[in-house]
Amino acid sequence: MTQVNTTIFRKYDIRGTVTGDNPQLTPDLARLVGKALGTYLPRTFGTDRMFVGMDNRLSSPPLQQALMEGVASTGLNVTDIGAVLTPTVYYASASYHGTGAGVMITGSHLATQYNGIKMAYGAQALADQQIQDLLKIIQEDAFAVGGGTIDTDYDMINRHMAAIQSKVKMARPLKVVLDAGNGLSGTYVPAVLRNLGLEVECLYCESDGTYPNHLPNPEDPSTTKDLEAKVI
Repeated sequence: MTQVNTTIFRKYDIRGTVTGDNPQLTPDLARLVGKALGTYLPRTFGTDRMFVGMDNRLSSPPLQQALMEGVASTGLNVTDIGAVLTPTVYYASASYHGTGAGVMITGSHLATQYNGIKMAYGAQALADQQIQDLLKIIQEDAFAVGGGTIDTDYDMINRHMAAIQSKVKMARPLKVVLDAGNGLSGTYVPAVLRNLGLEVECLYCESDGTYPNHLPNPEDPSTTKDLEAKVI
């Protein structure tokens, strides 16, 4: 029976520390999660392709690579969609003929010593008992075995942004200030807003996974002070 830290298998994601002497979320664990997903999703939902993206944290690339290798080892085909926004993974999963799934490697709004794994099948998020089912597969080493492939589609984010843009019509011109907190929204969102006719001023729109100015966490009032100074 494989021993893993069960506390990081949470209600809506798998999340833990990636630094320190005893990190909770490692590439080895990400590989096991990939193997569990590649076992569980096809037999439960008929999944035949998984799209895997990541945020710009420095710890994300090795976690993404290990997870994709784990998925492919079960026979499920994988598409690497690169560094993207979390909703892009859900877009990819939901738009794939009803048999797609998605995984996002992201620490979301947490400090850089954390990272996480968010999962979806079709248009639904994997959550609650489904995540516990993955844990059970890992603990019992009950993995499928196969020869899935890993390919790439780094244009997925552009198609997602184009889809958003096609659904929005502005009633009048506006000036907006975007504080991206050095996350990936600063790479992709300004162009969408400008194409919609908005005047955009960017704060911290340069991608930097160390988040030198502030964490991309709008729930923390201290992170919005620079934005407030621009608009209030």
